[in-house]
Amino acid sequence: MKQTITVFLLFIFTNSIAQLNLTPMPNNVVVGKGNLILKEPIGIITNDAFENGDGGISLFKNFLTSNYKISKFKTGNTNSYGLPTEVFIEIDKANTTEAYSIDVQKNSIKIKGSEKGIFYAFETLKQLITKNKNVVSLPLCKIK
Repeated sequence: MKQTITVFLLFIFTNSIAQLNLTPMPNNVVVGKGNLILKEPIGIITNDAFENGDGGISLFKNFLTSNYKISKFKTGNTNSYGLPTEVFIEIDKANTTEAYSIDVQKNSIKIKGSEKGIFYAFETLKQLITKNKNVVSLPLCKIK
């Protein structure tokens, strides 16, 4: 009985991760119920300045513009602007790896990592975005 439950739970966990189809597959993925619908203008808010480049922010904005016609952005630091969709970026200077975390919530995305990690977080976000009719969205999830 114990083995049956373990296999069943493993199947459910593996199935929910496979639904996201991410490459490379993150260490930990928890998929919630529902989606974040991307609405303009999108706020891009950082807690600190990048030392090298912008952590992939400009590439992400270009991706949204060229693939989904999303072109209105407001950038700033630390504070919410109360926009329909906001991306909060926390640069973790103590993190020297390429690790990152993403938390996609109903109205916001929270990213934390080193500068390289943030770049990879944006690459993961690109894979999560889908379009159904005229609605561009991401699944609610937590990724580490």
